[in-house]
Amino acid sequence: MNEIYWLTRFDSINGFSIALFIIGIVVCFVVLCFHLFCDEEEAKEATRKALKFYGIPFLLGILGVIFVPTTKEAMLIYGLGGIVDYAKGNEKVKQLPDKAVDALERYLDSIEADNEDNEQ
Repeated sequence: MNEIYWLTRFDSINGFSIALFIIGIVVCFVVLCFHLFCDEEEAKEATRKALKFYGIPFLLGILGVIFVPTTKEAMLIYGLGGIVDYAKGNEKVKQLPDKAVDALERYLDSIEADNEDNEQ
């Protein structure tokens, strides 16, 4: 049950990362514009410090957006991972594709035979 709770929280974490990313972009852009258009050396030093400080949420936001899946993606990873593990360990599942191809081949042969009978 604990896993399902955390899987559902991924959307909130991802949304928070997106917000950090957007806020970081806006603040860094404003600070960078102020830095470029400011003539005083003391103000430029202050904007350099601010840019370093506000760059951290921007970087954290980027990392969160890239590496934290949404709930839908996490459920897919969680569910599909279990299915793949089960399929690797079960001999009947490994034989299933061969049987499915054989059944499809027999079905297509029967359709072809029916079409030949209808044409005559």
